[in-house]
Amino acid sequence: MAHTPYPQTDRELMRLIERSPGHRAGYKQLIRELGLGGGRERRLLLEQLARITARGELVKVDSEQWSLPTATPEKTKRGGVEMPVEHRATRDRLLAGRLDLHRDGYGFVRPNGSLDRSDDLFIPPNELNGAMQGDEVLVDEAPPGRDGRRSGRIARVLKRRNPTVVGIFHYAKTHRGEALGRVLP
Repeated sequence: MAHTPYPQTDRELMRLIERSPGHRAGYKQLIRELGLGGGRERRLLLEQLARITARGELVKVDSEQWSLPTATPEKTKRGGVEMPVEHRATRDRLLAGRLDLHRDGYGFVRPNGSLDRSDDLFIPPNELNGAMQGDEVLVDEAPPGRDGRRSGRIARVLKRRNPTVVGIFHYAKTHRGEALGRVLP
């Protein structure tokens, strides 16, 4: 499949990842196998991966690795170390609630109808998916951790607390060449 013209369809890209060892593929591996050239094609690949991940058809295992969400722990083992495998959202695990963000980037969602803070779900910074303080969100609850704490990821923003944000958007590149955007008040 190397040296084929880009763009690939989502289905072809997922099939390529499925055929990769451990049903997972890295960014550089995909560039090599697709025979991608310069920045535009690579940017299109990253956008396509982000779009497929947002739909839940791929899981971002680490900063530059993607996997199929149905991969079992045996398939995603790497060098004897078991990698975390995320799960596909089901209606049973989806909860609606209001997001409360902490200044360090993580947040908590209090499910609708809950009066006690012990029901709150922890949301790590990389699982906020664009949600902001006070938004009404839909959370995909993860299985409880070893300590019994509840956590999850934002599946969708249902209603924005502030539909308009005023600020200055700065677009820059990071040391890895990834796009970085920031809104300053």
